[in-house]
Amino acid sequence: MKLKLKYAALTILVLSALSFITPAEQGNLNVSSKVKNQKGDKLSGVLVSISDSTGVIVDTITTGNTGSYKFKLSYNQRYKVSYSLDGYKPIFMMYDTKMPRSKELLDYYYKAPEEIMIRDSLEFNDRAFANKPLTEIAFQPNLDKYDYNPDLIDEYLGHLVKLNVGVVILKGIVLDSADAPAKNVEVLAESIEGELIDKTSTNDSGRYELEVPFQQNATVTFRDSAHHETFVTVNSKIDTSRIKEEFVVLTDIKLFSKTDTSANNRAFQLPSEEIAFSPGTDGFIKKAEASKPFKSIL
Repeated sequence: MKLKLKYAALTILVLSALSFITPAEQGNLNVSSKVKNQKGDKLSGVLVSISDSTGVIVDTITTGNTGSYKFKLSYNQRYKVSYSLDGYKPIFMMYDTKMPRSKELLDYYYKAPEEIMIRDSLEFNDRAFANKPLTEIAFQPNLDKYDYNPDLIDEYLGHLVKLNVGVVILKGIVLDSADAPAKNVEVLAESIEGELIDKTSTNDSGRYELEVPFQQNATVTFRDSAHHETFVTVNSKIDTSRIKEEFVVLTDIKLFSKTDTSANNRAFQLPSEEIAFSPGTDGFIKKAEASKPFKSIL
């Protein structure tokens, strides 16, 4: 009996002690770097703003005389880190701080590439600065460190040198022959000369988004090995007074299986939709009459 009482007392003592143990603190991603201009001069006064996945600014830092900055990010979050300074074009990067559970208590350190800010006076594509991340930083398990995505940097630089004009944005969902979302469908925008303008693929929900710059006659093709190629035409010509605007056209696409004997193959030589500016609606629209030949032959 005494032994049982001693055991119970010891158990209570241990549990009480454990209740006072401070939980281990989660680690952080510690980021540091410098901001320079295109000549390599260090920039002071650059506002570095950190936003969470909801767009709320959670921290701001201003670079000093050496252009240096540093900040901490919590794990398992997505952040947008923006850089702005009067007289320069703004840039931003994305951080995905998802971490393996076994490493969440550790601090990691990342020396970001020295950001290069470009003066406003230089002619580059303004939409790229506003809408495209310079790159994305994420944890690389095989390297056991955080690193940037070089492919996104190449993509970003490609957007910078595009014509500095507005765009028609085509977006929507692609359905397969069974009316289910069609993923991994290749979507290509090409000029009438055959030059590639933009490309993307549908996501797991069958959704896509693609841009056609103004003053183009373009063909947007939806390509999947199991289905007939379907295309739409886009006439993005607009009055030069509105050359920097952008318009969104919702364009859902239905694909037809190559094994569907009821579909007339001649229909796929015609555009399923034609998109052009409509003064009456003051926007770009799908022309109702243009889709009739495709539908009637199909």
